[in-house]
Amino acid sequence: MSEEKIILSKIERQILLYETFCNFTGWELETIYEVLPISRRTLQRDVKDLTDAGLISVRFSKKEQSYVPSEKEIQFHEDTENKYRNRHLKRLSRLGKLIMSLYNDEVSEEKRFVRSDYISCKDHYQQLFPNISTRTMERDFLIMNRLGYHIKFNRQIQYYEFYDNSNYRVDFGVFKEDGVLKRIINNEAYDYYKQELDIDVILNPDSYFWDDEEE
Repeated sequence: MSEEKIILSKIERQILLYETFCNFTGWELETIYEVLPISRRTLQRDVKDLTDAGLISVRFSKKEQSYVPSEKEIQFHEDTENKYRNRHLKRLSRLGKLIMSLYNDEVSEEKRFVRSDYISCKDHYQQLFPNISTRTMERDFLIMNRLGYHIKFNRQIQYYEFYDNSNYRVDFGVFKEDGVLKRIINNEAYDYYKQELDIDVILNPDSYFWDDEEE
């Protein structure tokens, strides 16, 4: 297993920002910029997308130089003018729900080969999103792996194993190099998805529109 430096895509950057809103105790600009070295304009656009994706409801306080909770209801806002942005918002909404709720049963040694006795994270994914294909699920899992949410396919027992070791982390390992955000990853689960998925998806997750998602 070797280290690899990856360029963060737009949706990956936005998911990390969402994690900041979910798990950090303060949303001051200084705190956000420490973990995500982005411009103020990019931050504003990302907050707008997270809001429209139905993931957050916040407003900016000039006095505190911080985002604070808004009284507006959290809900998905469909973009009827731009179908590509609307697809992005749906994918963003789905990924946001996954990093907060995805789980699998712990497999005991004696039941390790009795597949029907436990729920894998694939089973839970399909419960959450019954109309999404396995191929798209794997692409979602790829993005989660790139962000530090380790999901590995155990071929021996045909089971997706989710190791959630990213809860309440205070540093995403994100840095800016040559004008773009990057992150170093070194989990073997990512190697599996690189072998299984299209190279275009791996190089640029933002550019790939899942063929089974609604217009």
